Amino acid sequence: MAGNYLTTKDAAKQLGVSKWRVCALIRAGRLKAQRFGWAWQILLEDLEAVRVRRPGRPPRQRNDRLENDKASNHSVVSVADDSQR
Repeated sequence: MAGNYLTTKDAAKQLGVSKWRVCALIRAGRLKAQRFGWAWQILLEDLEAVRVRRPGRPPRQRNDRLENDKASNHSVVSVADDSQR
């Protein structure tokens, strides 16, 4: 069973990223790991789940309100006129 565990350094080598990126994946909950003292241990099977990720940043979430405003080609601006008080 001990042979199925990897350190963050070994996991980083297999993924082609830095060990800090592996730690970030663990903190974000995207990579399962167990802590033994100061060291993280990652099961090889859990590493395979992260390996199939798509490269690059995920696409932005569309803001439908913003898209609707752009489609109408106009914007509403409210201006307070304090000179008539």
